[in-house]
Amino acid sequence: MQEQLIFDMTSTESTLHSLEGLLGLNERKIVQYIINKKGELDTEDFMDTFSVKENNLLNKEFFIVSLHVTTNNDNCASIKKFGLLDLQKSLTLDTPLKRHLKSLGIHIDLTNKKIFYNDNIIDIGKKYSGINFGSEDEYLNSVIHKLFIDFQINAFFYSKNVLNYDGGVKNRPEFLMNLSNLLKDTRISKKWEDNTKCYVIKFFAPLSSYTDYSFSDFIYDDLDEKEVILEKIKSVIQKSLWRIHDDIFHNGPDECYSYIKPHLVIPNSQIMKIYTEEEYVEEYNIKE
Repeated sequence: MQEQLIFDMTSTESTLHSLEGLLGLNERKIVQYIINKKGELDTEDFMDTFSVKENNLLNKEFFIVSLHVTTNNDNCASIKKFGLLDLQKSLTLDTPLKRHLKSLGIHIDLTNKKIFYNDNIIDIGKKYSGINFGSEDEYLNSVIHKLFIDFQINAFFYSKNVLNYDGGVKNRPEFLMNLSNLLKDTRISKKWEDNTKCYVIKFFAPLSSYTDYSFSDFIYDDLDEKEVILEKIKSVIQKSLWRIHDDIFHNGPDECYSYIKPHLVIPNSQIMKIYTEEEYVEEYNIKE
C-alpha cells in the first residue's frame, strides 16, 4: 500500500511543507531556488537542479487540498450529513438550497429539464448555445449553463482571499443570481443573502477526483494513465513554485482554481476544516 501525501497549496507554509514531503527537499533550498530564479520558474529546471527523478513522483498516493466557499442557514449540517455536493445534488437532496427554493414556490426538475415557478413552467431543455450578454436568451442560457455544464464543485487550490472572488459566492450561490434574473424575482437571491452565513470548506481529494483542466489546458488523450498522473503532479509542482514566488515578490498569489469532476461528492471524511468567514480570515492572516 502506497504512503499517502496530502498536498496543500492553500498557504505558503503548507506549500513548502508539501513540496518537502513530496520531494524530500529542504524548505530553505526551495525558497533559495525561487529567489535565484525570480520570474523564470520552470518545473523541468527545478527537477534537474535537485536531481528529482520522475518515477519518484509516483511513489505516493496523491491527494490535493482545496478551499470551497459556500453559504447556508443550517450551520453546515447538511454538508456534514451528505458531504460537499455539486449543484445538481444540492437541488435533489434535502438541503437548505432546495428548501429555500421550495419556500418561494420553485421546483427544478432536472430529469425533464423544467423549472416550475408558481403557475409557470420554464423549459430548460434547449441546447445550450453560449451566453450572449444582452441577448433575449442570456438569463435562460446562464441557468442552463449552471445546471448542466458548470454544476460541479468549484474551489481554489489557492488565492489571496477566496472571499473576494468576483462571483460573489460569499453572499449566495451564483446560480441563485442567475435564477433571480431569469424569473425576475429578486427574493430568490435577496432572501438567501439575508438568512445565511458564509463558510469556507477546506477539503482534500484524490488527484483523480479533479478535472484535467484543474491542472492544465493540455489534452492528455495521447498519454497513458501513468504519464497523465506524472504530468498532473508536475503541474502541481509548477503551481506551487509560482504560489511561493508571488508571495515573496508580489502581494500574494493570483487565484488558482480547482474543479472536482461532475457528479462527485466530497464525503465528510475528506473535509478537513469548516471555517466561518471570520475564522478563515484569521487562520490565513488575511489583511485585505
